[in-house]
Amino acid sequence: MTSFTELTLAMPKPSQPDLPPEQIEAVVGVDTASDRWHMYCDNGLYQCVSKLHKDIPAIQKRYTLYHAARTAFANLPYRTMLVIEEPLALKNGKTTRLLSMACGVIEAASYDQGGIYVYYADVSQWKKEVIGNGNADKNMIKMWVTLNMGLTFDEPDYYDAAALSIYGHRLLGR
Repeated sequence: MTSFTELTLAMPKPSQPDLPPEQIEAVVGVDTASDRWHMYCDNGLYQCVSKLHKDIPAIQKRYTLYHAARTAFANLPYRTMLVIEEPLALKNGKTTRLLSMACGVIEAASYDQGGIYVYYADVSQWKKEVIGNGNADKNMIKMWVTLNMGLTFDEPDYYDAAALSIYGHRLLGR
C-alpha cells in the first residue's frame, strides 16, 4: 500500500494559470482551516466562509463548504486566480486531513464554477516573498498588511488571505 507521504511527493506541483497574466481579472487569497476558510479579493471583497460546528460529520462539513464556496465564487469575476495556502503536514494527522479536504472542496467548487484558476502557495515561500520572512507569524503578517495595504480585519486569518492575494499578483508579474 502506498503511504500518504509517497502520494503527496508523487503529486505534480501546481503551475500558473493557463491564461496569460494580463487576462486574469481578480486575484483571491484563501486561508483555510478545517471548519472554515477566509478569502480576500483584490477588489476589496472579503468574507469568512462556513464557520462550522466541530461536532458535525465530516461529509456534512465538506458538503456545506462546497456550497458555501460556490456561493462565494458566484460573486467573483470570470477570470479569477485563487491562491490557496498549501496545507501543511502537521503532527496531528486528523487536522492535516481536514485541511487537505477543505482545500480539495474549494478546488472542486472552483472548477465547477468555471473560470477560476487555482494555485497552491507554499507557506514559507509566500511569506518570504511578501513579508520578507518565511517563518512570519500572524502578528508579523497583520503588521505588514496593515502598514502596506491599509487594511484592518476582525479575524487574523483575513490578513493571511490578503497577503496571499499580493503573492498571487507577484506570481503574475504585477
